[in-house]
Amino acid sequence: MKTISIAALVLFSTYSWSETIELLPSKDNTVYETQAEPLSNGSGDYLFCGRTLQSDGLQFRRGLLQFDLSQIPDNALIESANLELTISRFRATGTVSIHKAESAWGEGTSNANGEEGSGTTATLNDATWINAFNGDENSSGTPWNQ
Repeated sequence: MKTISIAALVLFSTYSWSETIELLPSKDNTVYETQAEPLSNGSGDYLFCGRTLQSDGLQFRRGLLQFDLSQIPDNALIESANLELTISRFRATGTVSIHKAESAWGEGTSNANGEEGSGTTATLNDATWINAFNGDENSSGTPWNQ
């Protein structure tokens, strides 16, 4: 299980109090850089991001996280939020950046074997490097907006 949480300080306009809400991702996926076979890890145990030392052309991974924010009231003022990730392996140098996904994306049933670092064949609706939603034998899928 991935250990990811967001804590938010909530203030309301009629009266004020602070509350911390811990949110777990509603979905997550890892996409693997490849132009050939679409790879993903939608149902796997681990999330990957960054560049590996592999020489097979599959060097980059991107982790995707989505949070359901419906627990936060519409009139809440969020003063701060924290994202906590547990890192199990890393290179000696580098940073992790967070970016907003500009389109919806899928989390299929793909589940890579072993340590999951190389991914596995994407299943229907998995996010991949090329597609936000992977297709099947009848469809090529839905490409990313950007």
